[in-house]
Amino acid sequence: MSDKTNSLMDLFSQLMTQPFFMGALKRNENMHRYSDLDKGRGRERLLKLLSKQDGLTNAEIVELLDIRPSSVSTMVKRLEDGGIVERQPLESDGRMSAIHLTEKGRKLLDSTNQSHNEISEIFFESLSEDEQQQLHDLLSKLLSGMPDVKKEMMKFMPHHGQFHRGRPFDFHDGMNGRNPFDRD
Repeated sequence: MSDKTNSLMDLFSQLMTQPFFMGALKRNENMHRYSDLDKGRGRERLLKLLSKQDGLTNAEIVELLDIRPSSVSTMVKRLEDGGIVERQPLESDGRMSAIHLTEKGRKLLDSTNQSHNEISEIFFESLSEDEQQQLHDLLSKLLSGMPDVKKEMMKFMPHHGQFHRGRPFDFHDGMNGRNPFDRD
């Protein structure tokens, strides 16, 4: 069985060295990070929030995104300067403003989503729908077994997985832009 599993690892390694594939993975990771308001940082989180709940005040944004008021003010100012959001006085209290996505901001989000969809279509167009479903099922099965794999792999890691080159080791590091086995 080792020849088969080694061959599979070689294929995965070849796939992971393809710039288009790695770029698509990074883009996909960012799309998911920014669609989940609890993850990621920055303007994408704010834009995604406003796409779901337009017309929020700075205080509401601070609470929902759990970031500092000064960060929200700075971010809103930059987006406003770029024509992506606009402030409108609240009818109930003219001293406060609600933040709204502009048409430009909506187009930016739509464009980002559309390009993400197009990239995934291009990437998997060589597979039939049945093959795509098979790949989905197989990768899901592999991922569901990762906690067990991680435990077993610790036996083979330097210092039994505790530290690697002075850093805590985590298998997910490779998916977050750095391979834990690469030299610093």
